[in-house]
Amino acid sequence: MDFHPIIAAATAVVLTGGKSSRMGRAKALLPFDDEPLIAHTVRKLGRAFAEIVVVAAPDQELPALPVTLVRDEVAYQGPVSGIYHGLKAASKEFCFVTSCDAPFLSLPLISCLFSHIAEFDVVVPFWQERFQPLHAVYRRSVAPLLREQLERGELRPISLYKNVRTREIHEDEVR
Repeated sequence: MDFHPIIAAATAVVLTGGKSSRMGRAKALLPFDDEPLIAHTVRKLGRAFAEIVVVAAPDQELPALPVTLVRDEVAYQGPVSGIYHGLKAASKEFCFVTSCDAPFLSLPLISCLFSHIAEFDVVVPFWQERFQPLHAVYRRSVAPLLREQLERGELRPISLYKNVRTREIHEDEVR
């Protein structure tokens, strides 16, 4: 399978620290194909990415994984905190950010997103009338802006998009 060349020099960031309030138990540990969902996600991303960062809540238990594990400083600040900590821990300039509960990740779609990052700070799908910030590519350089958002209490990732060079990928482009 051919992927955009930038993927080989990029980091995958997987967020696992959510409350799972609707689910009632940790999504990362739900069984999927005879393994915890987080293990499945990491294994799939490992096919394309040499570096994977998993961002967990401060006391969250996870199985042993071949990743760099970082923890949110404050629990349950939402995806902005997770994206911030993931970008901060990444050693690569470009990062694909996703959540642990996305077992059907499409590596060709991720490659498509990376093909647009050269001139932008964020490449984010816009599907079903909404941004998909947990299936997007971010430059590490946006981390300080996310930190400022956290300090202001702005916990929605899309608040970042109006302040950086953002490329929206619409559904018709992907098809």
